[in-house]
Amino acid sequence: MKVMSRVLVAAALGVAGTLAVPVAAQAAPTGCSVNLQHKTARASCTGGSGQVRAMIACIVLKPGDPVETTNAGGWVNPGLTSSATCGGGSQVTDYWYETRN
Repeated sequence: MKVMSRVLVAAALGVAGTLAVPVAAQAAPTGCSVNLQHKTARASCTGGSGQVRAMIACIVLKPGDPVETTNAGGWVNPGLTSSATCGGGSQVTDYWYETRN
């Protein structure tokens, strides 16, 4: 019986040990901004360790139903710039940025 209880205690400690492993904290990007130049949204952040990307919403006014699209720039690290563009005959309806850790 003693052997069985030692095995159970060792197993419980092993599980508790894996659950208590510290994980490095990641800071969200800081100092982020987005601006619009012509039909291109540009987003960047000045600090933190996450990433940012530009987002832009576009609409093409065609006969019948208008076509709406949302375009995303690539994810970039702080200090770099992400760009998203509305092409062709589209018009910008909104622009913003997204971040991730």
